[in-house]
Amino acid sequence: EEMRQNMEELMATQEEIARKGEELKSFIDAIDSSSICVASLTESGNFISANQAFLKTFKIASESEIKGKPYTMFCPAQYTETEEYRTVLAPIGNHADYNGEFERIDALGNALYFMGSFKIDKKYDQSIQKIWWIAADTTSQKKLLKQLLTKKKA
Repeated sequence: EEMRQNMEELMATQEEIARKGEELKSFIDAIDSSSICVASLTESGNFISANQAFLKTFKIASESEIKGKPYTMFCPAQYTETEEYRTVLAPIGNHADYNGEFERIDALGNALYFMGSFKIDKKYDQSIQKIWWIAADTTSQKKLLKQLLTKKKA
């Protein structure tokens, strides 16, 4: 009797895991089909992967073009030497998330603007497994705001 009960509990657990897996897959599919840019990075900041929205926004033909390369390749020149850059790195270095606005450049050198987060994915021992960069492209809003401010000054 006890063995039958254990088997039923095991089957129920397996069914719940399968349901959760389907929910997670559906959630990931929703993000991938949205305009949200998502990239995963190593602890040292090199690309592991990027979704289609990221590739399209940054004008990258395929993920293989960026895999293993540094995330900073999309930062404006000399950005990595600024206090702002160190402000972003400090929480990440301390295994904490960072939220904010980011200016980046696409593969053609065009300025892009984002509102997003660096989220730390930790292993069971609390070391960094990977870093997620999740962001919404706010470039068109930023450009419109600049135009409005320029007109207001004139």
